[in-house]
Amino acid sequence: MAQRARPAGGASGRQGKAQAAKAPAKAGSSERAKAVASGRAKASGAAKATGAASERAKAGSSDRAKAGSSERAKSVASGRAKASGAAKASGAAKATGAVKASGAAKAVASGRAKAAGAGKADPATSGRTKAPRPAGPASGGSKPASPASSASGRLPGLGPTGSARRDVVLAGPVRALAVVEAAGAATLASGRGDPAALVRKEQAALLAVEPEAGAGAVVRVVVGGSLTEDEDAEWLARARGPLEVRAGWVALAGDLEAAPWGEAREPVPEAAGAASAPAALHVVAVPPGRWTVHLYTHRPSAVGRALARRWPRPLGGWFRFEHPGEPVPAWLAAELVADPTLDPGHEAVWTDRAAAEADGRLRVAPSGPPPVAYLVHLRPAAIAVGVDEARADGLLAATTGQRVPARCPVGLRAAVA
Repeated sequence: MAQRARPAGGASGRQGKAQAAKAPAKAGSSERAKAVASGRAKASGAAKATGAASERAKAGSSDRAKAGSSERAKSVASGRAKASGAAKASGAAKATGAVKASGAAKAVASGRAKAAGAGKADPATSGRTKAPRPAGPASGGSKPASPASSASGRLPGLGPTGSARRDVVLAGPVRALAVVEAAGAATLASGRGDPAALVRKEQAALLAVEPEAGAGAVVRVVVGGSLTEDEDAEWLARARGPLEVRAGWVALAGDLEAAPWGEAREPVPEAAGAASAPAALHVVAVPPGRWTVHLYTHRPSAVGRALARRWPRPLGGWFRFEHPGEPVPAWLAAELVADPTLDPGHEAVWTDRAAAEADGRLRVAPSGPPPVAYLVHLRPAAIAVGVDEARADGLLAATTGQRVPARCPVGLRAAVA
């Protein structure tokens, strides 16, 4: 059987067909590959874009966070600064307030301390002390106010030092120290005077004293102001009583019964520095008002001699210790002659004073006016001080407010004839 003849180029044709078939496949594969690649590229681009966007977002978020944090930090810092400023201002205000309050408290405390200190009795006092008197009247009726002070602190009609001083000699015997207002003096002159009643009415301040014989006693009267350093340092006892002055003067006497109260009348102005002659009664000008009378006892007095017996150191030895080699005051020399035991170890000097002065073992100061025995200081009642309780008879005890002075008393020189 004859075989069909294959057309020429058959294998080649199949190969061509196959190739032709492969060509579209390759082309499709290539297109798909390109598409995939393109998709991947797009995906990559999108991813990159997304990453970039993410980076930008992160950066923006970071910037915003930083900015926000910075703003918050600034705000916090500003708040803290304001708080700090407020705290400082508050602290300063509180400090200022505290300082002012402290200053006010100190001023009040100072004021109270002064009032309390003035109202207390001296630490060495033996008498009882009353509370300060109220500013109003003690009984019915209107009473004059305390003497007014000017801007300089001086009382009306007084000297430039703020006080007026006058030394007087009460002719002996002196049995009491009596400071009596005009109405009280008139009552005593009528013979109807009861010392206790006068004291209750604040018409008299009375001090019981040891009898002063002979020429009596020198009394210094100080109206207003303050005591001098020596006056304040030398007193041995102090008693205080209220007094209301209406007529502008007070009478001073050393004997309630024997004093010529009928002669007490408004004083005639005296020349400055004029000395008063010894008398049983003296009248002293005092501005009207309410006063506190301070009655001081000094060493050159009968009461002073009695009080000094209780001192731990005899007066003569004390003087030698504090004033070695100095002349002995004449008043003290007279007392040491009367009682040589007051100068232990030197008794022989005083038993023969003339010989001791002749051979130089003793020096005595020249004689002069007698020293102050008592001092009367009238202070305005507006100055808050206490008053002492009088005895049943109206007199203040001589030992009221007694003390041992911090230094040896040498006596106050009096301005008397």
